[in-house]
Amino acid sequence: MKKIFEIIAKIFTKIISPFKKDKRLIIVSAILLVFITFCSIGLIIALSDRFKVENVSPKGDVEGDAQEILIFFTRPLVPLSIASNLQYLEVGKYLEIKPALKGTLEFKSPKVLSFKPDLSKIQANTKYEVTVKKDIKSLKGDELGKPYTFTFNNNRFMFLGSNMSKGSTKVNLRPDIFLFF
Repeated sequence: MKKIFEIIAKIFTKIISPFKKDKRLIIVSAILLVFITFCSIGLIIALSDRFKVENVSPKGDVEGDAQEILIFFTRPLVPLSIASNLQYLEVGKYLEIKPALKGTLEFKSPKVLSFKPDLSKIQANTKYEVTVKKDIKSLKGDELGKPYTFTFNNNRFMFLGSNMSKGSTKVNLRPDIFLFF
């Protein structure tokens, strides 16, 4: 934002310098500068307020099974009055999940999509890639424009360590094994 104002100030200085003696031209130049400034600010606000994926969950490593995949958008996709009634949506219309997962898709709110996977189908220690499709539209008709992809790792079991004596040369063929969950 600061850079834009610096550029506008340089433009204003260049516009005014030849007309320092004519006050009418200085006033017209000042009005033009104010107009350009407001247009620039409006453009910046419009671009920052575009329809996009704002946040997702889960991402990265997940301890245990991913109970729910949430996608948060910057604008509503459906009216508030019907959001909770829209259940069992067609997953392929909104998402692509690799490796494929069966489950149900519904709106949690007008801005939040929720995918609840069939927990019996989730593969242990697997990296899942979820792509939000680019042709999803907001309630106002704005398209996402480009796909949004994120990943999470379903880490069901993790090796935490072992306990062998330092300098040990013998290995017990019937060791005590402890599992922690």
